[in-house]
Amino acid sequence: MTALGATPAVWLSRYPLSRACSTRVSHRSVVGMDHETLSSADGFHLIRSRSAWRPKEFLRGRGRKLAIVFNLAKSSSVVGSLLLFVLLCSGCSRFSTEYGASDGVPGDESLNGFGAFRTALEGAPAGLVPELEIHDVARLSDRESESDAIVWLPTRWPPSNPQEVQEWLDRWLAQDHRTLIFVVPDSGSTEAYFREASATAPADQRLSYRRRLAQLINERLLAEANRSDIGLGDWFTARALPYRVELPGRRLVDFSVEQSTAQPPAASNSTDPLHFEVVEQEAADAATGSRSLTTLARITRDRWKSSQVLVVSSGSLLTNFAMTAPAARELTRDLQNAIRRISETDPATPITVGFLSSRYTAIPISAAQPGLPKARGWELMTEMPLSLINLHVAFLGIVLCLMLLPVFGRPRSVRYNQPTHFGNHLSAMAALMRRSGGTVYAKQKISAYLRLVRGETSGPWVLPQEDAVDSEHPNETETR
Repeated sequence: MTALGATPAVWLSRYPLSRACSTRVSHRSVVGMDHETLSSADGFHLIRSRSAWRPKEFLRGRGRKLAIVFNLAKSSSVVGSLLLFVLLCSGCSRFSTEYGASDGVPGDESLNGFGAFRTALEGAPAGLVPELEIHDVARLSDRESESDAIVWLPTRWPPSNPQEVQEWLDRWLAQDHRTLIFVVPDSGSTEAYFREASATAPADQRLSYRRRLAQLINERLLAEANRSDIGLGDWFTARALPYRVELPGRRLVDFSVEQSTAQPPAASNSTDPLHFEVVEQEAADAATGSRSLTTLARITRDRWKSSQVLVVSSGSLLTNFAMTAPAARELTRDLQNAIRRISETDPATPITVGFLSSRYTAIPISAAQPGLPKARGWELMTEMPLSLINLHVAFLGIVLCLMLLPVFGRPRSVRYNQPTHFGNHLSAMAALMRRSGGTVYAKQKISAYLRLVRGETSGPWVLPQEDAVDSEHPNETETR
């Protein structure tokens, strides 16, 4: 493998195919070691380990390595070098195809994640200012309105409050120098990955891959039959294609962006029309119903001033799998340049970009209410007079905890007996008799009483003098 920065540079993305470990399918994974290289038609290579592959175990989530290698000699961008450096720091994990995540383990390791897109969008050549600073968006609030750009990555469509979200975004765009990037959700790149893997798998395992590929094709056909258009009010419409179109560079398209024909809301200003501009188009055959597909569109409005809305027609154009090809990285650079061109910030201040993810549930929207804030719910516990009462209750609670603290040291074993048990009485009497010497000791005491107090020298309870002396020291007598 060539060194980092050498020409040609080699970028390896690890794909799992063995029982030893489940490797991550990530833009941050590299396979170096001893491999056999199998060339393919489009310039990249599928490399596999000399050890035997286990596709059945791979399908159960345990796999080793299938790496896709391509030449970066034609691309000298710093983004590619940055991604290669991240690849060198990767490890092993489970194979994942979760769609839509852009951060954390799912975003980095999933085949259909957007971790590579997020990393490439944030990266920039040395000396290029201002920098892009990316963060996650949990809710649309007054604080988030300070962001220069928002990347909306829905995993399911639509959310339950699309009109409220559109109204908030409309007010945000009206602040000027704002950019909204909307990525239309689709079914991901899993089928394309298995199609390439099945074409280069060994002959004895090719059938297993083709079975998995056939299952994915059936799922896609069912999804295409139920696929519907996606639109955001009167801004745009992503027209569903009759079938998925595969473009060069591992790009898959399920939708084509068009100008919306929906009527604007009654509350909006109808005298301020939208301006729809096609940024990137791809040629398509007549079976799709159109000779061209719009993969990137730009929407502006006079009321928004210099703000813009960029619509990417399919999420599969920017997934981790798509980012292994130069076309997806080129699209990412175009989006990055569009954000820089519109944003008007000081070179020392970074451009803030928020990543918003949504599902069928509502996107939280919050706004500051005029006037002084009022305590609600548990916040009332901090208001007088409850705050004073809570202080005393807390102090008494601390005192109670100190009272109940256990004694330091090893715990003592305590035996709990029933005082009415007759066996305890017998045990106590036996212990007393054992300590006192038994019946011999009792007879000696009675004989001593009769001799000393009453003066008797004979009788049934008066012991002979020798027996009396021996009974005074029973232990010594037994010893002798």
